[in-house]
Amino acid sequence: MQAVKKRRSTAAEKKLQGTNRADRSQDPKDFDSDIHPPASYLTNDGIEIYYSICKHLKENKGFAGIDHFEISVVANSFSLYAHAANKCKNGGYTQETQTGYSQVKAEYTVMKNESINIMKYAEKYGLNQAAREKILAFSKPKNEADEFSIV
Repeated sequence: MQAVKKRRSTAAEKKLQGTNRADRSQDPKDFDSDIHPPASYLTNDGIEIYYSICKHLKENKGFAGIDHFEISVVANSFSLYAHAANKCKNGGYTQETQTGYSQVKAEYTVMKNESINIMKYAEKYGLNQAAREKILAFSKPKNEADEFSIV
């Protein structure tokens, strides 16, 4: 009896069958060959945020390959903030100690610290409207006339 060689499934077939392993290939909607893979410590939410930020920066011509280190930090901050916010939403912002006084939960402190990190990087990468306007103001050519300028 001869051994029958089994035909290997294509990536498209694996995707349809749901047998693609995350460690072997990335989702094509998120993967771009110009974008460095995210840091290994990011959660699934963090990875999704990482690719969203990279896509935003790439579309606005503000992306450099070396930025992936800082973008991983920003994505991690967003992920930690969201996780802590959900815990606070479900369990409140304060807790009562054994001695009977009320104190702020650790999750609230995480939210506060991560929001500071997020705001710091938002300015740098144009993740809010004011930062984008500031970045775009410096990217205008000097000879381009402003519609409100007096000539």
